[in-house]
Amino acid sequence: MFSKEVVRSDKFTEMSSDAQSLYFHLGMEADDDGFVTPKGIMRLINAPEDALRVLVAKQFVIPFDSGVVVVRDWKENNYLRTDRYKPTQYKEEMALLSEDNNRYTIGIPLVHAGKDRIGEDSIGKERKGEVTEPAQGAEVNEVINLFKGVNPSYARLFAHRTQRTAVERLLKVHGREKLEAMINFLPRSNNMEYVPVITTPAQLEAKMGQLVAALQKYKNKAPIIL
Repeated sequence: MFSKEVVRSDKFTEMSSDAQSLYFHLGMEADDDGFVTPKGIMRLINAPEDALRVLVAKQFVIPFDSGVVVVRDWKENNYLRTDRYKPTQYKEEMALLSEDNNRYTIGIPLVHAGKDRIGEDSIGKERKGEVTEPAQGAEVNEVINLFKGVNPSYARLFAHRTQRTAVERLLKVHGREKLEAMINFLPRSNNMEYVPVITTPAQLEAKMGQLVAALQKYKNKAPIIL
């Protein structure tokens, strides 16, 4: 089953028909916790790779390094009686998830106004009636999505704890605007001689010094200030 609040939302209907179709097929094939391996289904319905990338970018599914994905709104879409419920076989992936309002999230769940904040993992200020996402939330996903220009397998980065933590630190040190400029410049710098090739947030954090030093050899060519 599928919740109308999910599949009739503007966010859902604005996606391509391929992405929408894949979402429905994933939902029909998922186990009782919402986990499913997408590759076989994509071959069966002839869905393009971009359909899965869209579902990940729009946060309708959460990918894992094992190749499995979980339908984020699974418990909003479905209700199973306790006596019919069969736990997922993907125990390690399940352990990485938290649940908030029948929606899966990676890591720490959302923090609602009126409740205790989650230390340094909370971002922004809470206002009455609003929801604040931790650093593992939407902003980190948006930054990771920028790596699609240099990493064909960027979708796997969303569920990788090391990569998400690297994004958090980069945001804290450099800020959103400067970090986006750095990432957007990578397709060009990766093709420069003597400049380190960077395709993930962790590599960007680790090789930042090398990147800055190498780009000094290309004065007046780099449109960003590191």
